Amino acid sequence: MATFNADNAFGAQYVPVQLGLCLGGLITTWGTDSPTPRLWSVQDGAALSQLMYQGKISKVGRAEDLVGRYREAGMLDGANKVLSVSVEGETEPRLFPLGEPIDVDGKQTSYDIIGALRSAIQYVTDGGAKMLLLERGGLTAPKEPFALFTLDDGKIVVEARPAPRGSAVWDKLLKPGQTAGLVSAPMSEEGLRAASVFLAEAARTWGVTPWDLTLTYETI
Repeated sequence: MATFNADNAFGAQYVPVQLGLCLGGLITTWGTDSPTPRLWSVQDGAALSQLMYQGKISKVGRAEDLVGRYREAGMLDGANKVLSVSVEGETEPRLFPLGEPIDVDGKQTSYDIIGALRSAIQYVTDGGAKMLLLERGGLTAPKEPFALFTLDDGKIVVEARPAPRGSAVWDKLLKPGQTAGLVSAPMSEEGLRAASVFLAEAARTWGVTPWDLTLTYETI
């Protein structure tokens, strides 16, 4: 995986940022020196999405008190509206022109979030990380809510806190008073596809937009 380096020779305008999910051609960035999010349109969002979620791009720590957890990152020139992303095996960073947010299709956004989660789940399944969490973005984001995917003794495990009530997918599995949702299944392609739906459905109960979310990985 490409390592995050704030000292790359990009020029003084660039600042390191955490990246949210690239959905419907939009992405949120959080400056590592500021918790304030910025939502952008990406000129070539499809190309950026193809680079993300698979351990290919630069990273930054989730928070100082969460050692071993990281998020995908880039360098942002906010004045000139350019996002620079370092890619493993490439000597020059990829540059993505940015613009102001635009209206996007809700169906496309739903499709994109499932695709992002499927890529990230496959990365964990292939041994790239120990665990995946869908969380709120930003260095100061709370540790809950979260939805987690991991493998335990060859089984698929999905956990969500708090218990994701109000989701048709989760409600039938939750008991009264249960504080967290937990499902497991034998390893299979069907199970991996279902895991992405369980993660996305948990996030739908948090009262946030898809662009408030990001993915956190835990190292092996």
